[in-house]
Amino acid sequence: MAEERALLEVEKAKVEHEQLKTEAKVAEEALHELEIVAPFTGRLVKVHKQGGEFVKEGDEIAEIINIDLVKLQGYVPIDDARRLRPGAKVSALVKRADGSIKTMFGSLTFVDIRVELVTESCRVLAVFRNADHYLRPGLRQTMTVHLAEPPRE
Repeated sequence: MAEERALLEVEKAKVEHEQLKTEAKVAEEALHELEIVAPFTGRLVKVHKQGGEFVKEGDEIAEIINIDLVKLQGYVPIDDARRLRPGAKVSALVKRADGSIKTMFGSLTFVDIRVELVTESCRVLAVFRNADHYLRPGLRQTMTVHLAEPPRE
């Protein structure tokens, strides 16, 4: 009788163990659904929410930036803008506060058709590979667009 009782206790413990393993797996999966992973690598520059805070879809949690590829914005006179096309080669002369200077090369990605009334210029955007992270957000630069051939009107 004592032996039967002991066997029943062992079986009961096995069942409880399996049930707890199943509950732990369900809890782990539920926790995994709450995990937030950035869709790209980069540097965390600002935290808006702390661990444990309630968030809803669309809430800003953190700001992460990746400067491996940098977009530069500039303005060109309207007469020059008419000659520019996306894909044109560009260079940027970048000066840092420490006095170092570097020329980087990229390509034009956008030429705005709208004109800034005060300056009579158009906005242009160019993209530069920045593997060494020399370019940093906020640095001033001089950008030059290199025209290989005259545009077709």
